[in-house]
Amino acid sequence: MEKKNDEYEAKEALHRKEWEEKQAQKKADEQAKLDAIRSLSDEDVISQSLRRVSEDTDRITRRNMKECVSEYVQTLSLSDLNFARNTLYPKKNMRNCFRFIIRKAREYLETEGSLDAEEPLEAGNPGSRRPGPQIRTLYGDVPDDLCYAWAEEYFRSSDIKEDQEKEDVYVPLPRPAGSRQPGRKTSAGKKTSEVSENP
Repeated sequence: MEKKNDEYEAKEALHRKEWEEKQAQKKADEQAKLDAIRSLSDEDVISQSLRRVSEDTDRITRRNMKECVSEYVQTLSLSDLNFARNTLYPKKNMRNCFRFIIRKAREYLETEGSLDAEEPLEAGNPGSRRPGPQIRTLYGDVPDDLCYAWAEEYFRSSDIKEDQEKEDVYVPLPRPAGSRQPGRKTSAGKKTSEVSENP
């Protein structure tokens, strides 16, 4: 039993060490990217910013919005080097930018009172309504200038919900069957002692 516990503790220590090294490497990689961005010349910042925004935008399917917003971001990058540097930060990308804009647009429409509740239509018979939960639909027009302002806000702000990654949590290795943690009593051991005390 002790041998199993010792083996487990050794494996667990190695597992934790590997996890901590991986976390440290992840932070070091991000810092290296930030340092590389800071060391770029102004021309390189502009060209890399334009290329990154363009590449990120190509992956997005909402054609109308993506073209207008990406043109705005690229134009702003040409005139503002600090903004161009912000577009190169590791956690910043156009996909998250559009998620941020969509979230802000939803909040805007909710506060403007353009929220409507509709009952879902039954498939095959558009005139009949089926019972069920109501679906909240948003409709309304969000001014283009607001979308551009939100895009700029996204790249200028460092604390945006859409950029937050789930924090890696250390998960210990599962204990092998038959081993127990030191200093911990098993429930079977407690029952045995209770039964033996009351003959």
